[in-house]
Amino acid sequence: MVQSNQEVKPTTEVIPIEKQPIVTLLKDYPPPILGAVLNLVQFHSHLLEDTKAELEEERANLQDIEECQQASIEVGIPSLTTRYKRMKTKIEKNIDRLERKVKALEAGFLQIPRFDWATLEWSSERLNYSTLKRLKEAKEAGIFDEFGVVQDKYTRAHRKRDPILVGIIRGARYNHEEHFFIGTWK
Repeated sequence: MVQSNQEVKPTTEVIPIEKQPIVTLLKDYPPPILGAVLNLVQFHSHLLEDTKAELEEERANLQDIEECQQASIEVGIPSLTTRYKRMKTKIEKNIDRLERKVKALEAGFLQIPRFDWATLEWSSERLNYSTLKRLKEAKEAGIFDEFGVVQDKYTRAHRKRDPILVGIIRGARYNHEEHFFIGTWK
């Protein structure tokens, strides 16, 4: 193999905007679809920013509680120390939830409203290959506490809706949970 001493220099060629790959990909899409995608991206971005701000606020609260707990120990008031310990535990759980929510949003999972759901073990639904693949990716991310299937239990059997697979992040309380879209199938 013969090596040449010529260096490959980066190109400074200007590509017209209409020839850029993303533009050529999107130019044939109907404007309403592009508008809906843009709205979804903006919603997702704002949700991520708000969650990060809430996380920073909780970290500041944790620091305050730790200082108060230490002061209560120094003053020698056990009941106050116990109260601060409980508050600290609650804040730490909320920080964990918010950190995992940030990870989920940064990984591209979309938060959806909470619905009635069943665990995968108890669901009567059969997942297709692409949904199972997405489930595997979500499990490997290590973000979610559990996974469930949103089931349609309010319509008649012959009018059943498509099931939705969700990843669930639990909060400090058992009934506080957030759902993220993983996949759907027919």
